[in-house]
Amino acid sequence: MIVDDEDRNLQILGSVLDRVGYEVMFAQNGKEAIQAAVQELPDLILLDVMMPDMNGFEVCKYLKSLPDTEQIPVIFVTARMEAADVVQGFSCGGCDYITKPFEGEELLVRVSTQLELKKAQLRLAEKTSELEESLKTVTSKNLELASLNHEKNEILGIASHDLRRGIASIIGLSQLVRDGKDLALSEIFEMVGMIEEEGVKLNELVTSLIDVHAIEQGHMSFYFQILDLRDVMENLLRPFMKTAAKKKIQIEYSLGDTPAPVNADIQALRQIFENLISNAIKFSPIGSVVGVFVRSTAKGYEVAIQDKGPGFSPEDLRKVYQKFARLSARPTADENSTGLGLSIVKSLVDYMHADLRLETELGAGSTFVISLARAELSGLED
Repeated sequence: MIVDDEDRNLQILGSVLDRVGYEVMFAQNGKEAIQAAVQELPDLILLDVMMPDMNGFEVCKYLKSLPDTEQIPVIFVTARMEAADVVQGFSCGGCDYITKPFEGEELLVRVSTQLELKKAQLRLAEKTSELEESLKTVTSKNLELASLNHEKNEILGIASHDLRRGIASIIGLSQLVRDGKDLALSEIFEMVGMIEEEGVKLNELVTSLIDVHAIEQGHMSFYFQILDLRDVMENLLRPFMKTAAKKKIQIEYSLGDTPAPVNADIQALRQIFENLISNAIKFSPIGSVVGVFVRSTAKGYEVAIQDKGPGFSPEDLRKVYQKFARLSARPTADENSTGLGLSIVKSLVDYMHADLRLETELGAGSTFVISLARAELSGLED
């Protein structure tokens, strides 16, 4: 929306914006601008400072006092902008200013920048809302965990610490974005990316907590069907190629040449192998190799996930499948690790009556092997 008491200024500003495809609406005084802003909620307002009745600063201050319009970016347009005017403009909620006469390209750049910033803020608000919902879920689950035994109390303490740390980071970054009027667009996007990363970590923790709770309460439901193990693994591997490439890790795999039918739950299989492949990448050195192999055995099939990580010490092996186990190894690129993945893997393997074994050598890497019984080939769907 363009607000100016001079018809010529409205025409000039409108033509520049209309030429590049912006939808433009107009207002010729402060009261008209406020009414239109409340009704139409424009994406941005170009606001003349020197107007009769209500000047631009007064209009901006009023709009910023209303919940529905306080987030609309306001760019002041004026023939005179002294230092005191700049301070007053920012104090009443303006985000930028442009002086008359102006260059069309300058106007378009300033408008585009503020619209991009607004989009970034909207994405931030969406992420914050999602995180608030996740926090409500975790809080509810934590209340249940608090009444359980000593092990569950320990889990609650660790989970709460990780949640507080992640949420504190998100709040701090959000405040920087909200208050940083002089931040460059690249800095805004960088901070939004960091917020998203923290959100992914918290979502992983929340999902793991929910899965652990469901397993402990016996609420997991399984749908067994005949699956080709090769197809399952091939589909799982694709997204991990990109993750591995970020660490210059090569995934070597061999899935066999003939169908590998097994009777299993597809979601449980995915969760098992996603956890194991993710861990193999997390704990492998940069530039190393992760192996994924499907092999035929006398009674069925084995899937081996092999890494070149630090391996497990005797002490680690005693607690490798415990919930929230803090093992001696650490992710090699500071990735997030909840300490729940292997616990979930072990529980799901047991639920499906499969076998899990760990082959490891300290300092030389580890191989997790899942063994599944062979199913009738005729059960496979075309």
